Amino acid sequence: MARPVRKKIRWPAWRYGPDGQAQIFQSASEVPEGWKDHSVPVPERQSRGDVVVDRAALAEQLKARGIKVNPMWGASKMQEILENE
Repeated sequence: MARPVRKKIRWPAWRYGPDGQAQIFQSASEVPEGWKDHSVPVPERQSRGDVVVDRAALAEQLKARGIKVNPMWGASKMQEILENE
């Protein structure tokens, strides 16, 4: 029988609570019960292929906040920075 594949988690890492909370934790022992590694279930995340992200608009928002934008950043990286700024 094949062994299950285990994804190695690098800490610190984001965890998401059942009521929409989000927080960075330093280790697995800090994560409250019921918190997950994704804010939405995996099947829902995979089905959201119709979402279009305007990278230029995200870059402009970052620049307006005085953040120098790396042209290699993807939309998810820019969105993460905006959410945590």
